[in-house]
Amino acid sequence: MEMLSITCKQCQTVWEVPKSKKGGQVNCPSCGLANEVPGASDAGWFYGLAFGGYALVGLPLGVMTVICMLNGAFGTAICSGSAFAVLTIVLLFILLGS
Repeated sequence: MEMLSITCKQCQTVWEVPKSKKGGQVNCPSCGLANEVPGASDAGWFYGLAFGGYALVGLPLGVMTVICMLNGAFGTAICSGSAFAVLTIVLLFILLGS
């Protein structure tokens, strides 16, 4: 397992933590101060991809639903609105299940 070296901001103690702690906080083994572990956490990637995918696919379907309703194309509005609702529910399951 890869390790990262951390230096305490208060007492300058150096110790190693697992790479999986990136983006989080760890307590110094010497003085107990909470120190941030540099680097982006994997959770940031997860949420970024989840919301980015929704923005690329889900939101255009929602806009298309509104446009179709305004133009009187109710069949297309129902179809795109249903797809929008399904994608929204999938996003919620992804976020609540993580």
